[in-house]
Amino acid sequence: MIMKKVSSICTVGVIVLGLFSAFKLATLERPPAPDVFKSISFKKSDKNMQTVPPQLENVKSIVCIGDSITRYGVEPNSSFPSRLEAYLAAILPEQKIKVLNKGIDGEHSDDLRERFSKDAIKSGANLVIIFVGVNDVGHGFTPNSPDGGGPKGVEISKYLDNVKAMIKDAKANSQSVLLVTPPTFFEDASCKPDMMLETYAEGLRKLALEEKVILADVRKTFVDMIKAYRTNCDAKDFLLTVDGVHPNSLGNKVITETILSSLGIDANSRDEVRHQ
Repeated sequence: MIMKKVSSICTVGVIVLGLFSAFKLATLERPPAPDVFKSISFKKSDKNMQTVPPQLENVKSIVCIGDSITRYGVEPNSSFPSRLEAYLAAILPEQKIKVLNKGIDGEHSDDLRERFSKDAIKSGANLVIIFVGVNDVGHGFTPNSPDGGGPKGVEISKYLDNVKAMIKDAKANSQSVLLVTPPTFFEDASCKPDMMLETYAEGLRKLALEEKVILADVRKTFVDMIKAYRTNCDAKDFLLTVDGVHPNSLGNKVITETILSSLGIDANSRDEVRHQ
């Protein structure tokens, strides 16, 4: 009889303990999602990890001009320009490449063209990265312009003219250029803004070929990854952005890796940085 009572007390104790533990686990404060770059040490060696690619020969400084996608990261120093500088410092330390961030919120290609001389040409950078287009398209969608093309946006012909003028100015000042295709709207290739954005990106791809400048096709990378995520995971949430437009930590990583690849920084070098 005593043993049964002891057994019963023990059973109740285990249940209570289990419930208490479950409650504690359920009420623990969850840590924020970590920045995907946090595990990278970016330790600098004395020697270059790889041969300097042609795209970066004699490059000592890079200026990134664009909108809020260029300006911001999820955490301080996690914007793609700051990550680009960290990777280049680790992989090509002998180059001592500096990366300037000239991103301004809400800007169109008109705005970039207007300040291009001040922020890009006069920076003295050897390489100019131009990353613009999301606002040229997105701001044209208003209640009065549900199909886009409203007066607050920039039509595609003007957009391409603006980018072409910036390329011309850069070349005239012995600066090389890298164009970046604008990424996504709502991570949904079937929505009207994103369909229009694709036409702008395609125009940029053709312009890069015509002008013989480097292209980092970030949009293609985003679209391919999002499509695989939606299809294979039956998912509807955002994968690469915080709001359908601005990159999250993973999105900034993808942008950085796509640009590095376009600049000739090979996968082995990038991988070696991650495992130092």
